[in-house]
Amino acid sequence: MSRPTIAAASLAALVLSLAAAHAGPYDGTWAVDFPSPQNNVRSAGSVCTAFRLVVQVKDNQLEARLQRESVTGEVENSTATNAVPVKGSVAPDGTVTAMWEDFPVIGRLTGDTGAISIQGDCGPRTGRAVRLQ
Repeated sequence: MSRPTIAAASLAALVLSLAAAHAGPYDGTWAVDFPSPQNNVRSAGSVCTAFRLVVQVKDNQLEARLQRESVTGEVENSTATNAVPVKGSVAPDGTVTAMWEDFPVIGRLTGDTGAISIQGDCGPRTGRAVRLQ
């Protein structure tokens, strides 16, 4: 092997090891299923439904984009330009802190499962989190 080839291979190995060092234990795609609240009618009269939030965790940073369906007000993941970001972090111990609109999101991940709570306009709800990949 020539010296430039060895140097390039060494640099590639270094970059890969640094990337692995920054990956968090909770990195991956997660689904959080939130049930309908007991009182499932908002003050505006629309119904609060169950919903699934799919989030990405990378390097201990949590991210997703949500929007409300215009007619029913149901919350759904979206890539639309008007979707509102969910941003937060996952601590090494699995503690989750995030925000969506003005609503705090907190929770705890353990292994490949967890519980996430949100205090939204439908009241408090706790969802079950499962790592998809």
